[in-house]
Amino acid sequence: MAAFTAIILAGCDKKSNDDGFDGWVGVPEITVTPAETTIGVEGDDVTVSVETEAPWVVELPQTTPDVTADILEGQGAAMVTFTVGAYDGVSRRISILFRASGYNNGTLEERTAELIITQSDGGTVVNDDLIEYDDHIVYHGVSYRVATLADGNVWMIDNLRYVPDGVTVASDPTVAAGVWYPYTSDGTTLTAVTDEEGVASRGLLYDAATLFGAETTADNIYSFEGAQGLCPEGWHVPTFAEGFALAGKCSKLNYAVAGYEVGETPTDTQALFYNADYDGANIAAMNSAGFNFAFAGTRNGASSGSYIKPLAGYLDKPMTYLWLSTGYKPVSTFQFFSLGSTTTASYPDGRLTVMFNNHYNGCPVRCVKNK
Repeated sequence: MAAFTAIILAGCDKKSNDDGFDGWVGVPEITVTPAETTIGVEGDDVTVSVETEAPWVVELPQTTPDVTADILEGQGAAMVTFTVGAYDGVSRRISILFRASGYNNGTLEERTAELIITQSDGGTVVNDDLIEYDDHIVYHGVSYRVATLADGNVWMIDNLRYVPDGVTVASDPTVAAGVWYPYTSDGTTLTAVTDEEGVASRGLLYDAATLFGAETTADNIYSFEGAQGLCPEGWHVPTFAEGFALAGKCSKLNYAVAGYEVGETPTDTQALFYNADYDGANIAAMNSAGFNFAFAGTRNGASSGSYIKPLAGYLDKPMTYLWLSTGYKPVSTFQFFSLGSTTTASYPDGRLTVMFNNHYNGCPVRCVKNK
């Protein structure tokens, strides 16, 4: 703890007036420097400079008993050191008040200066459900890694595994649950992955109604573009443009959407992960660059519901669609764009392109931070 040093300025002596009181006479101006500072949750000492000619006292917060001061009162300029204990949370704000007093024209006056100490583990508390850090976020108590891509967009690089209130995650794809577990294949049987580690690495599968909080109709299918959906506040389900900027390839269009005409096959060879040999993104290369695409699989919502089987020889790479929020097909079986994987002998590492995805399918979700 730093030693306390007080400097008494001229004019700080007590005086008496005709009414018989004793006290310092003058306007009790006071400042504290710095007025705000931030320390880590492990605790630290904070030293501030007090500038005044008047007598002053320190008022420590009663709700924060682990904050102490080496001196609680004085007169004139001084250096005061506060010791702040360790904090086991993410962030807290500590307010310390300095109060100076003096008699000005026979009237007792007070002036105050506030010191704000923010104690933080480096995260920003957005709301009760979300804390943001440079390389990850904590959403509803679950940590997700994030990365800033070359185009400036910040993506989650883990699949969402948030379970909305009132929803039970289904391990049976025939159950119309809205949220399903991912799965693995041994070549014969498709088995839901329900263990904590497996879900953490793959995420959960969501249908569009659960993701966006509304059933898809011809009237609203294009209204979901850029929607927050189940993503955290300040984040959204990626759009066609954001998905296309990664893969650089889209299937041939049968509808005029996203700024393209019927019959076009959108291609951008300058996209972030476009690979000429794959005519789209090479998933292995994407993952080497840190995107961490996870083959969680897809729950086919047609008929009675089922998991989509991977091809023989690629059992660890089931077809996986990542939801995009831009609507594609506005009639009959409504469809959204998605980032979809294809793994074949031609694309053994897995190819990622923009595809079309039925609204009732169950697919993993990633979120992009709003700009």
